[in-house]
Amino acid sequence: MSRTGSCKGPLVLIGFKGCGKSTIGRIIGDKTGLDFIDTDASIVRAYQSRTGLNLTFREVYQEVGGDQFRSMELDAVIEALKIKRQVVSFGGGTLQNAESAGVDFGDAIFVKIETDVEFLYNRVMNKGRPAFLDPEDPKGSFMARMKERTPLYDKYARFSVNNTNLTADHSADMIIAEVGQDLGVTVDGG
Repeated sequence: MSRTGSCKGPLVLIGFKGCGKSTIGRIIGDKTGLDFIDTDASIVRAYQSRTGLNLTFREVYQEVGGDQFRSMELDAVIEALKIKRQVVSFGGGTLQNAESAGVDFGDAIFVKIETDVEFLYNRVMNKGRPAFLDPEDPKGSFMARMKERTPLYDKYARFSVNNTNLTADHSADMIIAEVGQDLGVTVDGG
């Protein structure tokens, strides 16, 4: 991979929790030499820095509550969007929160990552029910969130990658092939 001229934005991966954004983003970063920023990880680091507590992403959400968490999320997004030549993974609800707050996405290049809904639900629930799902009807609330968020993902996405039957590496290659020139990188050789 080599770097070319100007870069149009950061590459921002969007999609529902557990769809593979972070894994694919890390691979894109490794293959292109671009930095990778995971906004969820940024929130955890900021919380640890401020409090000295070593909590997981879910624990931070439970500790601070939804309103403060969304404020921390906005800080992470604004910081991540400052650098054009990098790959950013937004949390599942981050785009909705940022759009509602009027965040200027500038020249960001959005790519939606999606996967089979049943597979995704099982993957999300595998680590225990996330706080944003209704304990009385986790699957119903999961489907409602998908229905609510999908049009927003589609609104911003330049294109989508359905990685249901793809490896993360192949998904990353597809994204690089599509937007590499806009990121200022090209594939060398084969």
